[in-house]
Amino acid sequence: MKFNEAEEIIQRIEQRRGHANLEQFRRYMAEKGNEHLAIPCIHVAGTNGKGSTVNYLRSILQKQGYRVGTMTSPAMLGHLDRIRINDEFMDKEAFVRYANEFYDEWVDRHMTMFEIDTFLAAHYFKEKQVDFAIYEVGLGGEKDTTNLVEPMVSIITNIGFDHMALLGNTLQEIASAKAGIIKKGVPVVSAEDKKECKEVFEAKAVAMNTAVTYIQKTPCSVNEKGIHFRYDGYEIQLSTFALYQQKNACCAIEAIKILRSIGVAVSDEALLAGLKEAFWLGRFEIIREDPLIILDGAHNVHGIQALAESLCFLEKPSFLVSILKDKNIHEMVEILHSLSDDIMVVDFDNCRVAHEEAYADIPYVRFAEDYKKEIDRILIQNKPYVITGSLYFISEVRKYLKK
Repeated sequence: MKFNEAEEIIQRIEQRRGHANLEQFRRYMAEKGNEHLAIPCIHVAGTNGKGSTVNYLRSILQKQGYRVGTMTSPAMLGHLDRIRINDEFMDKEAFVRYANEFYDEWVDRHMTMFEIDTFLAAHYFKEKQVDFAIYEVGLGGEKDTTNLVEPMVSIITNIGFDHMALLGNTLQEIASAKAGIIKKGVPVVSAEDKKECKEVFEAKAVAMNTAVTYIQKTPCSVNEKGIHFRYDGYEIQLSTFALYQQKNACCAIEAIKILRSIGVAVSDEALLAGLKEAFWLGRFEIIREDPLIILDGAHNVHGIQALAESLCFLEKPSFLVSILKDKNIHEMVEILHSLSDDIMVVDFDNCRVAHEEAYADIPYVRFAEDYKKEIDRILIQNKPYVITGSLYFISEVRKYLKK
């Protein structure tokens, strides 16, 4: 296979969206030498903020001089951006080489895309001899393919209602699924503040002979560079206007403190510079300034609420939205409606997207099939727009705007 053929095959596997067989995958990884255990790692779960937290940690450790492998999802620019070393995408040559070498095994075992990606990440990180690997959970925690890793520290950013068909219908059930990443003796960091979720975490931590560190609450201000706050004696400057990133950055700080306690060298200078320089595509990303266009992959209710809080500086922004059909569409749109009467819902090419009929009983939204025509219209208007919803949609929009 050549690169385009290999990438197309992976994308076809993604569309099947099968459920991972964790025990079968464990046997496969053992056959391959358990490469996921060869590199010291960090494991990150949560409803929202996982990718951003991974990126803050990567930036800090890289600033210290380490080689850092990361596995995140979904892809924003192309499949290979899921697996990176020092923020550089997995190289095409390695991807094609692995696809040709292992494809028959993947087919024989009916492996899912997340199983393949987890294997690829571990194999690539070991081959390239990274110092640390940071794995983002794909879905849930306990049954996720990444839950084979044995981390130095685990992070559960927060708990919200998402993927209920797989994780449960209550916050406690969802928290329990994500608490499945808590390992014996491995410290845990969380930004969660809901009592019922914390009780779940703490019970699991006691059973695993470890403890949970919760981030401290601290005020935050906005300046011309982004958001600024004091935390644990540090003056933190982030290069984002997304207020929700404060919690993700604080999770990274607490994780670094734990790493330091077990002998990982990270200077204060690397910590502060890494946080300041980190940038994550599609999360409150100001992609145009004239007219102002903000991209934000707020793909569930929790994410939309966080986005709304960060839009306090905009008076009645307009919205371009596309949401997947398994989300709480009505509640998400209602939150946006509290900020603006101008909400345009659009379609895009994805088998999971909610179509026009899903919005039929919401009188204050308009619907358009061609998001590209809507973006063309936005670009000639003199008013701020926020484009939000599915991260898959944000990825498509970003590519179109960059063209």
